[in-house]
Amino acid sequence: MRIERFVAHHSPSKARIFALTNEGEHDLEAVTTLSADHTALAGELVDALNFHLFERDEDELTSVLDQLPDPVQTAVRRFLHEAGPPAPGDYTDMGPISTVRQIYFSDSPEDVIEFLDAAYMIGFGVRVANEIRSDGETGWEFQMRSEESFVPATAEPRSWPLPEGLPLIRTWTSKEPTGGHPAGAAFAVARKASLEGRYVRIHTLSHGDSSDAEGTATSEFVVDVFDAPLPNEEAE
Repeated sequence: MRIERFVAHHSPSKARIFALTNEGEHDLEAVTTLSADHTALAGELVDALNFHLFERDEDELTSVLDQLPDPVQTAVRRFLHEAGPPAPGDYTDMGPISTVRQIYFSDSPEDVIEFLDAAYMIGFGVRVANEIRSDGETGWEFQMRSEESFVPATAEPRSWPLPEGLPLIRTWTSKEPTGGHPAGAAFAVARKASLEGRYVRIHTLSHGDSSDAEGTATSEFVVDVFDAPLPNEEAE
């Protein structure tokens, strides 16, 4: 289940908390109900739940839940446990990040770099990975995302979770010398590893100078090189 956001529905005697999910068509999943004595906290609870999706931080949520009856606390905790942890890099403080365009390229540096540059200048996020196409040639799967993921200063510079079971050889970021062209430098690192037969991924993030998403941040490219061969293109 991927939660888009949490919302509240008020009536004269209660407030019901729902999760808007994207299971098939958009659905509302009931989370809990607040009685008349606690409806004033519905907005705070919704804000804390949505902040939890973005920050994956328990402190603000716990401070609100501590003001609510035990059955409400239990229902919220049970729902979050059954839904699973929010995926890193899939949310901003304004809501979920979505894929706005998915493109497939041949092994053409000029084309890939052009799109990397465009996304970088506009402020879209990107996720790019190499693969073996059905014709046996190397290709690149390019996802353009609605926004860049925010990563606080204290966190590892990565917003695309590493795949399980694949050893990581190195991570390059555009904090290293780029010759004034971060997109080109990122793809040069990725393509060199790709030509050596290794699986690589490129993504961008908004790297904060603190833990505050409203503070100053720098757009960065990240390239992960894995000790694994290129995967085959997924069948349609």
